[in-house]
Amino acid sequence: SSARTLAKSSAQPARKTTKEQSLARGVVPATHAQEEGKKTRDLEAASWNAALASYKEQVALYNFSEAAEASKNVRLSDASLKRAKEIAEKKALWLIEWKNDLIKDLNGAHFSGALADRNGEQYTGIAGATDKSLSLKLPYGIARVPWTELSPEALLRVSTSFIQPTAPDVRRHRGGGSAR
Repeated sequence: SSARTLAKSSAQPARKTTKEQSLARGVVPATHAQEEGKKTRDLEAASWNAALASYKEQVALYNFSEAAEASKNVRLSDASLKRAKEIAEKKALWLIEWKNDLIKDLNGAHFSGALADRNGEQYTGIAGATDKSLSLKLPYGIARVPWTELSPEALLRVSTSFIQPTAPDVRRHRGGGSAR
């Protein structure tokens, strides 16, 4: 009788150990998969952060096409990073369109009005523009300067000067809904 009790008590822990081992085996692959998923997200986040830094640098230089390329070349699977990438790409496309429209307006109608560059140099207008530079009017001639010499606020003021009060609603023109 005591031999039977001893056999039972020594057999039971062996079964528990086997169950614990099988449970542990089931948990390890899930933990491994979670670790791999985290590694992938971390690698993607690092890759996206590097691309985003390049994107922001190019936007600050008014190189919107290069900004679009910086974000376009990153491969992402994480949903939140993909969404951030889509937003950045849309913004870059809008900025490209804005700059192209402004160049067209400046080369066609020019801009007359006082403005200053980042160093405080005064100009009387803008005679024209290319993707790389602006032709700023001086009392004695024209100065060709890079876009970065003008602040975003100055360029916005120049840009909005070309909007006609009778122009159709921009949202309707671009398919963004009604004006109401």
